Amino acid sequence: MIGCGFVGSASVFALMQSGLFTEITLIDADKNKAEGEAMDISHGIPFASPVDILTQVAIKLSGLPENRVIGSGTVLDSARLRYKLGEHGDSEVVAWS
Repeated sequence: MIGCGFVGSASVFALMQSGLFTEITLIDADKNKAEGEAMDISHGIPFASPVDILTQVAIKLSGLPENRVIGSGTVLDSARLRYKLGEHGDSEVVAWS
């Protein structure tokens, strides 16, 4: 993808979620912007199909059907921890100290 502004980044995110590609390259005049967007997207890959816990709670409490609730909640944060530290289960907690 040439250009990592809002449209380029959103397009790459949608392509990642589609599962049609095994590799996508981001190019931008601002190299740091391209690298940052690439990291955000790559960190989210493990959660491209699972829903985060906050969205699951919103579905349960609202009583709405699943297709009416959209959320990203802590997906990116959780994905970053998993990407950097690995995960041994859904209840895994990182002990920072």
